[in-house]
Amino acid sequence: MKPWIVKPMGLINDLYEDRELRIDRYSKREQIVQYFESVLHNGTELISADRRYILAGARLLFVDNKCDPEIYYFGFVPVFTLEERMNRDLDDPLSWYPIHLIALRCKIDSSSNTMALIDQNNQGIIIRPVTDTEGKAQFSKWIEDYMTVGEVQIRFISFMSSDLDPWFNAIWSDFHRR
Repeated sequence: MKPWIVKPMGLINDLYEDRELRIDRYSKREQIVQYFESVLHNGTELISADRRYILAGARLLFVDNKCDPEIYYFGFVPVFTLEERMNRDLDDPLSWYPIHLIALRCKIDSSSNTMALIDQNNQGIIIRPVTDTEGKAQFSKWIEDYMTVGEVQIRFISFMSSDLDPWFNAIWSDFHRR
């Protein structure tokens, strides 16, 4: 289905969903969006059992609260080296492409400014402000480079608004079918 049709259909379908669930979904979404807005501009890290990423961007795609437990769908973009991106010579494809994450639990601890997620494999994932010197330097370098290259700004903004749409649209359509 054409993308320009999917979004209006999804919005219309949302109006027919359970009102209390919709209000709860929007409330949770707002809380997570506010968290991302408060931490991303100074450098944020995503820590899993085996990897650590300094994040360039994060986006909550959807909260499915028809399930028990609820399911949270996220998209994250690690910082990337602009020269590698421009030359399309990436050693680690995840250094640019989004990380899709499905979480079964999401809790924000405002006292430590940390978001704790549990993924489908029951693994813990932490999202928090970068605290170490190396991570801060990596994020600062990315910001410095990123702000000087307009093409990358446009591409990154495009990712945050549309590159995850096919994945999101499939999730949203499945949600409305239940």
